[in-house]
Amino acid sequence: ALTHGSPDIKIAILDSGVECSHPDLDGKCIEQVNFTVSTTLTDLVGHGTHVASIAAAETDNDIGTAGVAWEPKIGSLKVCYEIELIPGFPEYGYTAYCDDADVIEAITYAADNGYQVVNMSLCRPG
Repeated sequence: ALTHGSPDIKIAILDSGVECSHPDLDGKCIEQVNFTVSTTLTDLVGHGTHVASIAAAETDNDIGTAGVAWEPKIGSLKVCYEIELIPGFPEYGYTAYCDDADVIEAITYAADNGYQVVNMSLCRPG
């Protein structure tokens, strides 16, 4: 039978963080863990929030989009830290860098903490 996901499924989003207060993700984040040198859990880059929305955004709420799976829970495992595009001027935005050691630690954490799905939409220069 076709389903729309299950609230028993946990998806680990390994990325730049997830803005868990976003209306499409409100109530879906079960934890936020920072594996980086960043001092904030906030997704200053926006990529992790975008990825989490594709996976599990709320449906039929007249906001944004519908996620692929409607009911799973999201764990924001921040493995990419923000870097100002123009140092000293955060108003111009950020890019992100993901350290391999942080990614490995987060994958281990996800496996040890019952996540059934791990999403890593990461890229590397070069």
